Amino acid sequence: MTPFSHKACCSGKEILLAGEEYDVLKRYVRNPNTVLSRPEIAKHVWNNIFDNFTNIVDVYVNYLRKKVDADYPSELIHTVLGQGYILRKHMKHLFHFMFLTIFLTVLGALPATAGSFEKISKPPVSERWFGIYVDNDRVGYYRLKIEETSDGYRMEGDGNVHIIVMGISKVAAAHEIYLVGKNLSLRSLDVEQTINGIHSHLYGKVGDEVVRIKSESNGKTTERLLKFKGEIFPGPALNIYPMMRDIVFGKSYKILTFDPEEVRVKEVEVSVLGEEKAGDGSFSLKLRNSLYPFVNNDIWMDGHGNTIFESVRDGLVTTKAEDSKVLEKFVTNRATAK
Repeated sequence: MTPFSHKACCSGKEILLAGEEYDVLKRYVRNPNTVLSRPEIAKHVWNNIFDNFTNIVDVYVNYLRKKVDADYPSELIHTVLGQGYILRKHMKHLFHFMFLTIFLTVLGALPATAGSFEKISKPPVSERWFGIYVDNDRVGYYRLKIEETSDGYRMEGDGNVHIIVMGISKVAAAHEIYLVGKNLSLRSLDVEQTINGIHSHLYGKVGDEVVRIKSESNGKTTERLLKFKGEIFPGPALNIYPMMRDIVFGKSYKILTFDPEEVRVKEVEVSVLGEEKAGDGSFSLKLRNSLYPFVNNDIWMDGHGNTIFESVRDGLVTTKAEDSKVLEKFVTNRATAK
């Protein structure tokens, strides 16, 4: 199995897998002849608690069977009623399984130090623009500006999106300002947002492991205390966080972040997957985080900590860095339509 291109090789036959298919198969290859339950697979692949009302694990096992067991007289992946699934390694499966194991072991099962990427000492102090796309149609934009302050950084973001995915519509606009320390930990926030017609303005300060939030919406003001342990980081810092630590392939970080839309603190897991070559021939660092339940959010970064490209659910929704001039007309039209 090749971890960064999502390829597997079965008895000499190369198989291209989607991100979640690869992760499910990797879990079984590492645990042959062991029954793995649906909740266990959901936890390790989607970084989430299993929902008994979803059949996502069954769907992806079915996808795998069609690819991995194709052209072979007997199956590798078997159903164990009431328990889950098992990858059985009998003698008749020996060569079929052997190639999976060899590729998994040689090409990325163990963490490796990143070759072309070094730890950065600070985030990229710059202004970046991004286009947001669904099926190659631009549906929104986001601008991120990072400035250095005397004791840390100021992260300012503006965004607007009108998106319809799987029958669910979302219209949102936001302006957010986060003041962070040298290590990107959150100190204060100021977020003004409108989501599906509901406007709100959040102010917050962080201290003594508490986020003190004041929220203004529909003429009412409320205050809340959000407790946490350790440090908390704003959304724009999540992709940069691993690059300011030791970059090790296969390593994951569990990070607390503030979600302004849900007005809560939540844990996000960010994993360093490895290097991949970009379209221009340069290398990018591939990350994955668990911001969205049951789908992968994959991110490609340059060596300075800039986001190049993001992909949710294997390309269903993508975000890519673009020249501000390219987005200027789109942004103007969105502002006029408000």
